[in-house]
Amino acid sequence: MADTTGQDIRVSIIDEPIEKRLSYASGATSLHSKLLSRLIARRRLSERSMSNRYDAWNRVDENCRLFIDLSRSAKKGDNTVDTTKKEMPWARSIVVPMSYAILQVYLTQLMGIYTRRDPPLEIQGVGPEDIRPAKLMNAVIAYDQVQTNYILELYTALQDGLKYGMGGFHDCWEEEYGWITKRRDPIISRIFSMMGLPSTSRQWDVRRQYQLVEAWDPFNTFPDPRISLSKVQHGEFYGLRVYRGYLDILANSQAKGGNYFNVEAIPKTAPKPQSLRSRNRFQNSQMNLIGSIDERDKGFHAIDGMVISLIPDEWELGSSTRPEKWQFAWVDDTVIIRTHQLDFDHQEFNLSAMESNVDTHVFGNQGNIENLDGLARFMNWKYNSHVQNLIRFINNR
Repeated sequence: MADTTGQDIRVSIIDEPIEKRLSYASGATSLHSKLLSRLIARRRLSERSMSNRYDAWNRVDENCRLFIDLSRSAKKGDNTVDTTKKEMPWARSIVVPMSYAILQVYLTQLMGIYTRRDPPLEIQGVGPEDIRPAKLMNAVIAYDQVQTNYILELYTALQDGLKYGMGGFHDCWEEEYGWITKRRDPIISRIFSMMGLPSTSRQWDVRRQYQLVEAWDPFNTFPDPRISLSKVQHGEFYGLRVYRGYLDILANSQAKGGNYFNVEAIPKTAPKPQSLRSRNRFQNSQMNLIGSIDERDKGFHAIDGMVISLIPDEWELGSSTRPEKWQFAWVDDTVIIRTHQLDFDHQEFNLSAMESNVDTHVFGNQGNIENLDGLARFMNWKYNSHVQNLIRFINNR
């Protein structure tokens, strides 16, 4: 489309800053609505496949938490349920900690293997000329791993892989902004003291920079279900969900040096309950993500982040006709707060994935502890049945 001067209007619009084109100040723009619809559609495609695994994962959590649902009906061999019988037909039941014990044995062995070095991830050179550069890189890696608490994230990822069959890391370059104390030169500081002026000042600036590594939550992860997890880099998108308070989002706004825009519109949009899905049944009683403490509390919000392979010209994000990876983030399925081309030169999804039972032809392989579910339920029933027989014998019933 061209105006009377022959200038291409669409190109001039695309040249505007993306945060301006997606501004939510006076309501969602047409481009904002179209992008949000496409993002949610991709997450729901993944969620339909991932949700088939949630019930099995909840059973794994029950076994590892030594919990028995006394109201659950008996499960038949063909996976149907007999509503006339209870799985545990007793008022009280004992859990045999078989799954929990096996999980701890696995984790102890794997953590011993991965943490036998310091730092756990170590760079080794190929030739003599690589020794010094490798030592310098190891020092940087060690600093990053301490800042990101890598050992805890490693433990979490391995545990998820064993329990649910999938686990892994999301990694990115992290810059934390906040108030820092600036100290003047000692000589100048002495002069300031004589003048009765403070020798230090507080400024809002970068507090620390490091390579962030976080274990992603399988319940809140949305990979492309058309490709196996072991070949995740061949998918067209990958999404992750986290929960953050409004003040945490505000601290990462563009005005504070971060990546988020449209932040001022978040408190004006009521969180959608359907987007605040709990991780599992135990989180309902342990974490309250909906509601506020008082009028000053802005509440917690669901942030969906997604990296998508796309052609910018087709998405009205640029004039390029070649595939690129773009980073998006949106809050409560309402406001887009991040949109830009992926920063990394490698142009791959900035995450890694692991499976405890690998089949490169299948999406959603079972975990080691999930495979023990039938045996765990049988052991619980057998032990509780034996206890009930003892009670009847001892009480002469």
